[in-house]
Amino acid sequence: MFFVPAHLRGLSYGGQLLAAVEEEAKARGCRRAVVETSSFQAPGFYIRHGYVEFGRVPFGFDRQARVFLRKELA
Repeated sequence: MFFVPAHLRGLSYGGQLLAAVEEEAKARGCRRAVVETSSFQAPGFYIRHGYVEFGRVPFGFDRQARVFLRKELA
């Protein structure tokens, strides 16, 4: 789990951290990554980094949802 404070967003820190996590996962033999976020948080960030949405579960208020995304690493 990670969070990038608002004042550091847009400076590539999140993308660099995600790339480092993916590289470590590949080094450990992982072939796929799965992430979850909230619809009001970061789905666009993950989509920009090659993730594809495969599911969503509504919260039941404000039309918000948990969003599940995946990416092939190998």
